[in-house]
Amino acid sequence: MSRKTSPPNDAQERNTEIALFRYGLISALLFDPLAAGQLEQALRAIAAKTYSIPYSSRTRVSVSSLRRYLQLYNQGGFEALHPSSRSDKVSHALSRLKFWSGHRLAGRAACPHDQHVGGHPEAGG
Repeated sequence: MSRKTSPPNDAQERNTEIALFRYGLISALLFDPLAAGQLEQALRAIAAKTYSIPYSSRTRVSVSSLRRYLQLYNQGGFEALHPSSRSDKVSHALSRLKFWSGHRLAGRAACPHDQHVGGHPEAGG
């Protein structure tokens, strides 16, 4: 019986199995530091293979995901490789949106051209 088709016993077991898979992908890169060019080559080689990804129908992992797994592990250890909940992802996305919206609006408020129609003084505002 395939693991990816059977329902997980509980969320913690599922998340641990996914974290173990992610760790297995990057473990060789953690303890044998590589130069930047060698790291990229190693990441591409890992991404080129097919895998039986727990609880997923996908069979490949992208280089950007591998980079993210490395970063997560380096920042928070094994526990950081556990998948985040949907609410965590939504919360993070909203905080990024608020951050960038505030920067964009702050930058626009300082622009004197915004007082005129069309954003330009000669536009007839």
